[in-house]
Amino acid sequence: DNSERLRIIHNGEEDGMAGMTHTWLNVTTGHTRGDLIDLAGTVVLNYDIRGAADLVSSTAISTYVTDSGGNTTNNSDGLITVNTSGNVKSGSYDLAPGITNRDVTAIQTFSSPGVADTTKVSVAFKMTHAAGNDMASNADYAISADFCNFDQANGSLTHNCIYRLEAVETGDNTGVFEGTVEYINLNNSTANGAISGEHDGGDQEVEGLLGYIRGDALSVVLMDSTSGSDSVRVVYNDTDAFQVATKIGAQIETSTHTGDISLDADTYEAADIAVITIVDADLNTDSAARDTYQNSSTTFNVTVTQSGQANSEQLVAADMTIIETGDNTGVFVGTFSVPDYKGSDMELVYYDSRDAGGSAVEYYDTATVVSNNGSVAFDRSVYPVPWTANDLRDGAGTSGGNTEAGAVTAWVTVSDPDETNDTLTTGSTTAAGTILVKHVEGTTSQTCFTAGSIASYDAVSGSYGAELGPLNEVVIGSSEFEISMSITETLACASATVTIQSGDVIQVEYVDTADGAGSTSTFYDSSTFDLRTGTLSVDKDVYVMGSDMVITVTDPDLNLDSTTCESYAMSLIEWDS
Repeated sequence: DNSERLRIIHNGEEDGMAGMTHTWLNVTTGHTRGDLIDLAGTVVLNYDIRGAADLVSSTAISTYVTDSGGNTTNNSDGLITVNTSGNVKSGSYDLAPGITNRDVTAIQTFSSPGVADTTKVSVAFKMTHAAGNDMASNADYAISADFCNFDQANGSLTHNCIYRLEAVETGDNTGVFEGTVEYINLNNSTANGAISGEHDGGDQEVEGLLGYIRGDALSVVLMDSTSGSDSVRVVYNDTDAFQVATKIGAQIETSTHTGDISLDADTYEAADIAVITIVDADLNTDSAARDTYQNSSTTFNVTVTQSGQANSEQLVAADMTIIETGDNTGVFVGTFSVPDYKGSDMELVYYDSRDAGGSAVEYYDTATVVSNNGSVAFDRSVYPVPWTANDLRDGAGTSGGNTEAGAVTAWVTVSDPDETNDTLTTGSTTAAGTILVKHVEGTTSQTCFTAGSIASYDAVSGSYGAELGPLNEVVIGSSEFEISMSITETLACASATVTIQSGDVIQVEYVDTADGAGSTSTFYDSSTFDLRTGTLSVDKDVYVMGSDMVITVTDPDLNLDSTTCESYAMSLIEWDS
């Protein structure tokens, strides 16, 4: 009829219909099977059979497309089951896998042996209802069914669809009817049908946007900006008193938008949280909801090129998502943890399906994963020479008068801003760490301690030195880590047992796998063992009988640990009268 729907008027009824519980509505179209399978991109069926379904008070509806060439559905090889669940009286469904998106593959499953491409395509609806709810013999109703196709990947404007709008009168007696239409631009949200990046708005995932006959509001899906005869066009069939229909129309040109992308910083430390911002109104496919997109080869990606290596791009994260900041902003934000590729360049790329000029363009922003030089240091430049028990003489000069052993505690501090954990390890197994503490005597050096392994263990002279284990952060967030070792007079080292003497040197080395240039460097510090002369003093020259006497012993050789306050027996001092 004039509404460009199919009006069906019954003029009779077969006997026995009253007891039936299913009514089939089968329509053979003017489209051939070849017409349908040659459509580019995604093929979608839009239909509205509310008029018929309401007459039978349907409780369930099954929808099919067939290449049988007639009003039957018994040609199973060429049958596409569109939907068999629910009581959907009007809807939008893609015809995959029966008609596969031709951008993905040219192989179609919608075929029957011996059926020519010139065979007409039929649409069939099976309406389930209660017995006795068959249509009247003079039933009068209208239906519509439209085949649409959306082909973003094709360079030509192979995009066709009819949308049906129900305008609503603005008041009880105004004669003014209104409806709203918004347009959505398809975007590269999918990669050859892959799940990554899947989103309504890609040419392979579009039917959810159509909302066929959405009352007085609908969305028109576009693949590019349009102008002239390709513009979005609204047509109203004005029927006069003589039943003559005249089309009245209006149209509007549409536009696409140039995107903008950015990372929130130019440099990051490893494990920092980086923020991606993508601004593109074309990604706002639903003005009533916050859209989201995943990273893929057709949406956005973050890659890293490792320092010192060519063509070594790696995906930063397997799954990243950007989410719109509001229902209708077109601004999308996402976050990810910066990978541990210190000294490397990190690149964000956004694949804009259409810029303002209608071209597919890639936009970039870059940042650097910075690294810093580490350092290592002993807590003292000179350490006392350790002694064993009974080596410390008393005030009278007698050996063995004092039993305290004199093991020296040395502290090593590693400072490295690149390390952000509360412990520092330089290995993932129980093997020795890469922080080495060596005893140097002349031209001979022995590795006596290692540090940085996940576990500590004791030394075995002639085999390996003692492993000190992980270093602990001095203050949370400081990136300074320390560990201590006990140095005795005789010390088991990796090659042999050594005796610490005055003039010996102790050296520590720290291997920084990511220095300021992103390369590996080794940093050192050293200290010596030395014996120094002590002194004794009293606080007065003359004392009154019964008064206090303060005696001060100054001897760096007795300062075994710079972090503790030590005490010794008073027998260190000889009292003569």
